[in-house]
Amino acid sequence: MKNVFKAMILAAPLLAPLPGHSDGYVMGAGRWPCSKVVEVIDGEHTGDYFQMAGWILGFWSRESLDQGDAFNNKLEEVGGAGIFQFTTEACRKVAPETLLYELTQQIIESSH
Repeated sequence: MKNVFKAMILAAPLLAPLPGHSDGYVMGAGRWPCSKVVEVIDGEHTGDYFQMAGWILGFWSRESLDQGDAFNNKLEEVGGAGIFQFTTEACRKVAPETLLYELTQQIIESSH
């Protein structure tokens, strides 16, 4: 038990969260630059691909809670596959260092 406690003390700095940002704390694929998004789409990074898909759909789903019927009707019309494709294709058109969450937020804001 004593060794477990020592290991926890040594590991604590590694487990500490990264500093927050004024726009909130974005985890996972949302913090990826679009250059990585394009690399994942064009490559064979299956695990990263599904992580990215989950993040994109989760972000859009969360945003739908704060929007009106018109926005949500658009989402239903486009569907999950369309949302994913539109978002990832937009990464090809912006600066490679643009973060996925920043791009996604811009798309959502411009869709009103």
